Amino acid sequence: MKLRRTPPVAAVLVGVLALSATMSFAQESRTWPDTSTGTMEFAPVGTIDYSIGYASAGYDHFETEISVSWRDDGERTQLLFSGIQDKPPAKMTVKGNLLCVVAQYCARYQEVCSALATCYTYDAGQKQFVEEPAEGETVPR
Repeated sequence: MKLRRTPPVAAVLVGVLALSATMSFAQESRTWPDTSTGTMEFAPVGTIDYSIGYASAGYDHFETEISVSWRDDGERTQLLFSGIQDKPPAKMTVKGNLLCVVAQYCARYQEVCSALATCYTYDAGQKQFVEEPAEGETVPR
């Protein structure tokens, strides 16, 4: 009986797919050591519940995820922010008809920090928040 060898490309592809599936599952089941939750009113959809999960990423950096939930023909949930920023952890705010995530970023080895906002409008047709093109607007803290 002669054993067939798996071609190297196929073996690598299978390994990458297995790793990708494992990483995807790990991301979905993340438990955050610190969380903050709250509600806010946002005119197009009414009450929004938000959850901010964060963990220290070393020094003054935080890994943060922010998700929002609301009702529009059923329960909706969307991840708005996932990233690393400087202290304090990112926060949610409403600015007119925009829902904004505000995160602080500091210049390396300096005390100069800027709070940057990524803002979203609500697309009623898609029933989701859509990022505004004017990303990275500096906002006062």
